[in-house]
Amino acid sequence: MAPLRQGLQEVLAWESGRLDPSSQFSQAQPGGDRSAMAVDPQALWAAIRRHRLEIVLAPWHDRLGWPQPLPQELVERARHQRLAALPLLAGAIEVLEALAVARVRALLIKGPALALQTTGDATARGRGDLDVLVDPCQLQLAIVTLEGLGFRRLPGMAPLDLSSSWGRYARWVGYELSLQRGPLLLDLHWDLGPLRSSLPAFETLWQQRELLTYQGRRLATLGRRHSFLHSCDHGVKDRWISLRSLVDIERLARLLSEDDRQALGRYKAVRLSALVAHNVTRSPWLEAWGQIAPDRSGRRALAVARWSQGQTVDDRGRLAWHPLGRLADWRHALLLARTPADWIRTTASFVLLPGSFNDPKTGMDLSLPAALVQRLGRISRNLVTWAGPLGGPVNGLRGPGAGRWR
Repeated sequence: MAPLRQGLQEVLAWESGRLDPSSQFSQAQPGGDRSAMAVDPQALWAAIRRHRLEIVLAPWHDRLGWPQPLPQELVERARHQRLAALPLLAGAIEVLEALAVARVRALLIKGPALALQTTGDATARGRGDLDVLVDPCQLQLAIVTLEGLGFRRLPGMAPLDLSSSWGRYARWVGYELSLQRGPLLLDLHWDLGPLRSSLPAFETLWQQRELLTYQGRRLATLGRRHSFLHSCDHGVKDRWISLRSLVDIERLARLLSEDDRQALGRYKAVRLSALVAHNVTRSPWLEAWGQIAPDRSGRRALAVARWSQGQTVDDRGRLAWHPLGRLADWRHALLLARTPADWIRTTASFVLLPGSFNDPKTGMDLSLPAALVQRLGRISRNLVTWAGPLGGPVNGLRGPGAGRWR
């Protein structure tokens, strides 16, 4: 990871214009002597792909000094990822226009919107899912509109009847549900995250939205201040598992005004994620947070980040299941809880998932007893898989974030 972190620091310095690409990195970063650092091309390439940094690094492939065939692989992989982002952009435009016709207030978040906001290039974050935040009062209308476009709700994610008792529970506990049309996966959000007190309400987000332009079309997204806050909050939720998410935080930090920085300093998610991002990127735009001696929660955040960034993940960026993973996730989620409602909601979501009330095979809604049976059955299957055929752990995950549930 050391060569990747050093290369990433160098690329972000070049990208922001604070370092001449023709200069040596060791001149800008004391102790950053690249020649003294052994590079294992295979391990480095695996780490680049693990953290999805190909597009970030590719423009500087000839400056990084990495051995062949790494530079050429970077360019090829980045090109494929940009091409894979085009269907996502087409889907985003189609969805936003349909929701606008239905008079559903909607914001495109993460993905191409974040790429366009931070780099001016809508393909700069490559492939992924489509994330749309809608007015929570218009959630049902948004679902009907998306189903009219051919999207179908994925079974086992939330009750079909969102007006039922358990449907209202799912809306209170959760913040998103997934729909799919062919290969395009859409995460429909009615809140930015599960901790309501740590993030602005939709009305505030809508009033302070930013309008981006892509090929003559207007795409509404979060304002820069809220986009930075959301990226920091999302980083905490995911335990800073991806270096690419820290790149987003660094790029957004460059766009903030001094008033933004002052206003954002009161959020714990910002202080922790900016600390972690500064530890990786050494960006001067994050120094205000990164140079403060971390308290206990800051030290734990750095330890969790280092551990999680070194773990293997699946195609959706998740850690393998571990029997202590739910407990670790619950404890970590409470890191940002600020109100009794946050504590209750977070605990309820870990005890009984909203998706427990929908059968993943039939797509039919379930009663409470059936939901409990399904939840216990899922835990049992995960335990059997984790134990492996010989009765021992498959992967032996250990550390401050011992596995994410899935």
